[in-house]
Amino acid sequence: MPDATRPGWRFLLVAVAGIAWSETGFAAGDPEALATRCQALFRQSVGEKRADLARQAIADCSESIRLQPGNARVWRLRGAARLVTGNTEKALLNFDRALQLDSGDALARRYRGLAHLIAGQANEALADFQAALLLDPDQAWNHFNRGLLLGRAGQGGEAEAEFSHFVRARGAKAVEFLALMLREHPENDVVRKAIEAVLSKTPAPEPPAAPTPPPEPATQPTPSPEPATQSAPPPEPATQPAPAKAAAQGVAKPATSGREFVFKLGSYQERGNAEGLIRKLANLALPMYTEEAEIGGRMFHRVWVGPFGDEAAARDAFDRVAQQPGLQPEPVRAR
Repeated sequence: MPDATRPGWRFLLVAVAGIAWSETGFAAGDPEALATRCQALFRQSVGEKRADLARQAIADCSESIRLQPGNARVWRLRGAARLVTGNTEKALLNFDRALQLDSGDALARRYRGLAHLIAGQANEALADFQAALLLDPDQAWNHFNRGLLLGRAGQGGEAEAEFSHFVRARGAKAVEFLALMLREHPENDVVRKAIEAVLSKTPAPEPPAAPTPPPEPATQPTPSPEPATQSAPPPEPATQPAPAKAAAQGVAKPATSGREFVFKLGSYQERGNAEGLIRKLANLALPMYTEEAEIGGRMFHRVWVGPFGDEAAARDAFDRVAQQPGLQPEPVRAR
């Protein structure tokens, strides 16, 4: 379990909270300008992991509060900066005051939940994260924090559900963050297994393919790919390779002599997940198949729908698949 008292973990938690930021001019004695500079310093302190900048942010917020004590946003900012410096007790007092001034401030709820999390007050943290979600369902990081706390409490199924919400809302960035958590912030077995379960069900993001070199002049023959011993993988050919496996429903990919149209549903590192997706969509009665592709030293199992003899049929199939919950097929392409 990560030690919430370590500065590095504290910065991670505050960074997870997120904050909007815009630069404006600064004028001494202007409470709004002081608040804006406080916000900028706070963001910089998180990005550079510098508690001295957080202390400067606290000074600016304190002066802004002196000039305009009823601004809930500034109380929230000062509390967030105090989290960076490790002063969790005073941070909680600041968040309490922000919520007294504006009980509908979803960010203040989330920050206070983080402060409770750091302080080891799990029940209070869970309540604040849930309240923040009710105020603003788009704050996906609250799902991550709830998953963390529920997993630590031994509630694996509930933790997995929260991490799944997090991934659905944040996509590839959430997958990357969860993988980072597994590598660099060891958690208990329940949290780890919940994260692994979510990642195993999520399409693995493919690394970007090598850029395609410009074509040779028409009078020159097309060059052959570089030998497999080169350090960088060659670019994928413009036409797709033959599928590694026929569709799960037993319909082989038909051979056609003209143009074909297909679209990709996703790429999985586990073959079973790719085949499971095809079985799940069997009721659509569409031609589907998987193929293997090695990219950057890793093997991916791609799920394709098609081929179709004309583009209209492919687009009709695309529309049907896109209506299925949780699926985001890639655009139709000719091959």
